[in-house]
Amino acid sequence: MHSNVIAYYRNRSVLLRLLEYLGVSPEVAAELPDPGREPLAQNTELKQIVCRASTEYIAAYGKDMLRSTGRTHASFKPFALGWALDHGLDLHRSVWDRQGAVFVLDVDYFSKNFPGEPFLNPERVFSLLEPVYRVILDIFVSRGIHPMVVVTGQGYNFVFRVHKNSPGFARLTSLGMVEPALAEDYLLPSPRRGRPVPEKDALAFDAQGKLMEFIYHQLCLRLRSFDYPLPVTAGDVVPGNERREGVSLDLSLYSHPLHKRSIRCPFSVYSKHFLKGHIVGEHVFRQTGPLFCQLRRIWTMETPLSTVLKIRKDAERSAEQAADTRIVWNDQTKGVQRLISDYKSSALHGFHREFDSVPQDDSSQWPAGYHRFDTAGIPPCAGLPLIDPNPLLLQPTCLQTVVRVLMAAGWHPKHIAGLIYSKYAGDYKWEVNFKHYDPNRWANVWVRSYAGMIHCGADPLEDMTCRAQQLKGEAWKGRCYCPDPDCAFDLEKYRGMLLRKCVSGEEKAFACIRN
Repeated sequence: MHSNVIAYYRNRSVLLRLLEYLGVSPEVAAELPDPGREPLAQNTELKQIVCRASTEYIAAYGKDMLRSTGRTHASFKPFALGWALDHGLDLHRSVWDRQGAVFVLDVDYFSKNFPGEPFLNPERVFSLLEPVYRVILDIFVSRGIHPMVVVTGQGYNFVFRVHKNSPGFARLTSLGMVEPALAEDYLLPSPRRGRPVPEKDALAFDAQGKLMEFIYHQLCLRLRSFDYPLPVTAGDVVPGNERREGVSLDLSLYSHPLHKRSIRCPFSVYSKHFLKGHIVGEHVFRQTGPLFCQLRRIWTMETPLSTVLKIRKDAERSAEQAADTRIVWNDQTKGVQRLISDYKSSALHGFHREFDSVPQDDSSQWPAGYHRFDTAGIPPCAGLPLIDPNPLLLQPTCLQTVVRVLMAAGWHPKHIAGLIYSKYAGDYKWEVNFKHYDPNRWANVWVRSYAGMIHCGADPLEDMTCRAQQLKGEAWKGRCYCPDPDCAFDLEKYRGMLLRKCVSGEEKAFACIRN
């Protein structure tokens, strides 16, 4: 497998497409001579050309990375591209871009009972994803946005860019809000960044996340009109169905600082199912081998799904497809301005403005405030993640439950985020390094997403019942999403409270209660 991937990466057409996706113009990328069989790390022309890319950094993932660094992934300056490809690694590019704001909407199929399903039965999985793909595409195209659509192992990345000199970028910055601690962190250069994150880039990134939440709401409303068979969730919220399967719009990308997130490159090798064998099944990679990420759609040109699923299994055919493609980062500012106008006339925009305007308790107030919250007054399914948060409070399913229950109990969403932030800041031996990932932003974006869905009706709360909670099964090492089936609480009562508040539009529905 390894030598096959290395040979694939030395194909000039594949290299050109990777360079273009990293933000090298096609004209400059075309200056690259045929690399031959020499190691790409020694290719001076490749180093010179990739240093003209607009991506801030590249990231690599794979077995050789684990062997050499003890980690499955790492980030590098773009000139290390040759080294990453010589080692047959999966290639990512940063979302942070020197020339514009890169939008990403990540859509994945998931099954908690059969996590290897996307690799062993891709025809079924991508057939289930097809209506979601079509609706999202229509939401974008109807507003004049033509995204690139990258096929990954489990779904799609919808990707497009707005140039920094465009009116669309200026309007984005006016919608953004960055928490003070994160704004301070953005000002500090680091080895990974090399320079501070400009304020306008940070504001635009926050606004992008809000717009992707709006797209999610639009998707949910449209899918309801034709009874789509799977739940569509923000993150891998475990559904209470037989296969515990659903479709995830992974908004978590926007819960991290801008300089911490990267996305897969089309025509990169995909080996996640190899390193995640303990999750998807050790037999999965043996049966499927490496995959090669493909572009199903680039601007207005689309490849049939059946063709994409065949090409992505074959290095030679993927290289041939690369030879027939050219990647240009067209400016999508006109479409984004239409999207912003629609968003600003929505209930979600009003919710976001109100959410941003409410201050959380300062950490000095936590002992007398958030830390005094008594979980005995709420159902155990919401209380346990607050009592024993690692890793439960990192799981979308638990986060959604906490948000639903506390909103029903009268908590303002911003203070729910503050409560969760106070847990993330505690010494719970977190598997996430919150010194690198801003814990307040993490809490704010997740809570904002789930609370906004409730507030605007995108979350119908259909699974907010004790029976559905029990069907969600095990959360972590024997602990279930329903930790006590015989508790005295009834989630349907909380559901009724939420529905009454949202339907009545009570001004004081979410009072600032926090103790």
